[in-house]
Amino acid sequence: SNALNRSFREFNQSSPSSILDKTRELVVEYFTKKDSSVYDGMDISLLCISKKDKMLYWSGANSPLWYIQDGQLQVLKANKQPIGKTINAQPFTTHAIKLESDLVVYLFTDGMSDQFGGAEGKKFKSTNLKNLLISLQHKPMQEQLEIIERSFRDWQGELEQVDDVCMIGLRIIA
Repeated sequence: SNALNRSFREFNQSSPSSILDKTRELVVEYFTKKDSSVYDGMDISLLCISKKDKMLYWSGANSPLWYIQDGQLQVLKANKQPIGKTINAQPFTTHAIKLESDLVVYLFTDGMSDQFGGAEGKKFKSTNLKNLLISLQHKPMQEQLEIIERSFRDWQGELEQVDDVCMIGLRIIA
């Protein structure tokens, strides 16, 4: 969190990819000073909306962005690397989406897809999440939240929650 804030405020990074690049640099620097060989990292999905350009800019570290436009679910793939020390680190990529009416954007952790449950105790998986989001695309965002939460709890049943679950959905009204 501190590295993200510093990347934006102190180092004046403004594009999602440059913010993630600087954040990774600061995190690696911090752990190097602590004389620690931590090969773990943070997955993140970061977006910026430019009202002036009418564009959405996004970059992800092991965390994709899904969006629904014209009734079709699209997936922007994240760079396959975390924020942290990694072998063969590459610069992060910024993707751009033109802001148009009826664009719905979803950012999320892998917690829902990885949750065990259902009749056979299997993972929910991203295919089920995609189908759920497509079925909800025209509903108000508050109603989507309620249905997603209920679907998760129904799937989980009596099983223990295995991971953090965070999902952010935005409806863009251009």
